[in-house]
Amino acid sequence: MLRTPPLDEIYEGENEPGPDVKTEEDLTKWAVKVSASDNHVIGSLAMMPKELGGVVDTRLRVYGAQNVRVVGGLTPSFFRSSGNERPYPCLFLFL
Repeated sequence: MLRTPPLDEIYEGENEPGPDVKTEEDLTKWAVKVSASDNHVIGSLAMMPKELGGVVDTRLRVYGAQNVRVVGGLTPSFFRSSGNERPYPCLFLFL
């Protein structure tokens, strides 16, 4: 579609994955190469004593870091597994 009028006048060519990617196997290889995750699992910053595996204390201070606090849905000490868990935004405060 981009190579036909009128769009062909402004189309400068494919950027990614590129014209060399022709098969589903090529596309899969390209996707694996360029894909990454930047998501946190809910509760990944557990609020509990450090010796029990906690990451933050009850004042949201990160163990082992100076003047860093965490605010958001990543700090529950316990949560129920209802199947409705949703990712929450998280804010790191550097004081």
